[in-house]
Amino acid sequence: MSPLPDSEPYPHNYLYHEGTLWLRALPGDEALIGLTHFAQQGLGPAVRVELPGTGISIVAGKSFGLIEASKTAYDLVAPASGTIVEVNERLAVRPQLVNDFPHTEGWLLRVRLAMREELDALLSAERYIARFNLGA
Repeated sequence: MSPLPDSEPYPHNYLYHEGTLWLRALPGDEALIGLTHFAQQGLGPAVRVELPGTGISIVAGKSFGLIEASKTAYDLVAPASGTIVEVNERLAVRPQLVNDFPHTEGWLLRVRLAMREELDALLSAERYIARFNLGA
C-alpha cells in the first residue's frame, strides 16, 4: 500500500461515504476503508476500535464496527459491500492511529469488493468537502 501524506485532509483519489468513512480502491477488486479526517476530528481521541475479523462480509449502508472515544462513539457504516481480507490489527493496541494517521497507518479494513458499481454512489473529495462545508 502506498500511503498518502496525512497532511492532505481529504485525498483526491479517495471516495467518501456520506457518513464517517473513506474508501480507496486498490488494484483488482480490493479497497481500503478508514475514518475520514472530518470524522476523527469530531470523535476526539479514539480509545477503542471494534472491528470484525477476516472472512466476514460487510454490506453497504450497514454497521460493521465501532470506534469509541472518551465521550462518544461512532458506528462504522460500510461504504461498500465486500469480504474482509485484512483488519488493521495495530488499532487494537493503538486506536489513536485513526486520529494521528487517518489515511495511512490508521486504516481500518482491506476488503474484496462484492459490487464495484457501489463505488459510484460515493462522493469525490470535492463533493465531500462541499457537502460538509469543510473549505479544504
